[in-house]
Amino acid sequence: MTSHFNPDCSDRTLHGSGMNEPDVLAFHPFQDDFGLPSDRCFSDRIVTARRVGVCHDCAGGIKMGEAQRRAVWLFDGEMRTYRWCSLCCQAMALSWTDNGIALEARAALRRARMAE
Repeated sequence: MTSHFNPDCSDRTLHGSGMNEPDVLAFHPFQDDFGLPSDRCFSDRIVTARRVGVCHDCAGGIKMGEAQRRAVWLFDGEMRTYRWCSLCCQAMALSWTDNGIALEARAALRRARMAE
């Protein structure tokens, strides 16, 4: 995946949350996953949710109007859309300084939700 860091927008925050969007977008959510050479990202942005949904990482709800990361990928010849809630986006941004602790907490939350 190409880095989405744009120095011209380095002061952009995630919809008023205080974190830089480039910190979120620079985190590769599928790093080290196995795939095909043809796998690629078509879109990866921070957007405002237009409908409710489920977060790919924590399996929690995404509310309409909430800031979310939305990515469209081609994996194994199939187009797929992924969404991450604002709390998981915050964990992605923190991953550069907390050694992934916040991300692991979000993943543990997913495991707990899936076990219910």
